[in-house]
Amino acid sequence: MEKLKNMEGEEINKPKMGVKLALFLLIIGIILIGFIAFNRSIFVRNLKPASPETQKSANTIDAATSRLTGMIGLTPKGGQTTFSKGQKVTLFVYADSKGQDITGYDAVVRYDHTYLAFEEVKSLPEGIDIYETNDEMSSNFSDLIVTGVKSLNHEDPFIFDNTAVAEITFTALERGEVNLSLVYEPGSSSDSNLIDNKNLDILNDIVGTTLVIN
Repeated sequence: MEKLKNMEGEEINKPKMGVKLALFLLIIGIILIGFIAFNRSIFVRNLKPASPETQKSANTIDAATSRLTGMIGLTPKGGQTTFSKGQKVTLFVYADSKGQDITGYDAVVRYDHTYLAFEEVKSLPEGIDIYETNDEMSSNFSDLIVTGVKSLNHEDPFIFDNTAVAEITFTALERGEVNLSLVYEPGSSSDSNLIDNKNLDILNDIVGTTLVIN
């Protein structure tokens, strides 16, 4: 092994290259550990929980969306879909509130008044007051707005389970096929709706019907 001398002339051993390499790797390791620890702290900070305001907003949106479950539909009384000219045509307005208590509804029935003439509408469940407005929208179509409101003196909840809530009578005028639909435009204040006991519109689906007049 090569010998070195110090200032006093004494011989000392020359450091081995392996010691230098080990010292170099140790320094590199310390630097890498520090770098990883720094980046991990940044990552953890970025994973902090959402603020209470953000979480509350998300929960509110989810709750509102989960309430949109109701349905209103039209179906011919007795399942009859074929009628003769001049014959009375009776339809049921039915509703499903999916377990929620209902305080009122609007069923906006759009029909072709060249085929059908509106006669009358009546409420079916006891404890619901009913109102109607028949508006001509164009040369062919009219909107019959049927509104049901829970009576002030009625205390029991109204939970509809495909329940017939109103009966509408028309007279068949002309031969042909006629479609009756429910107007439903989410966000609109003049369409069909189903209002729960928190004054929220829970309507999410509508069902129309088609009749044939011979």
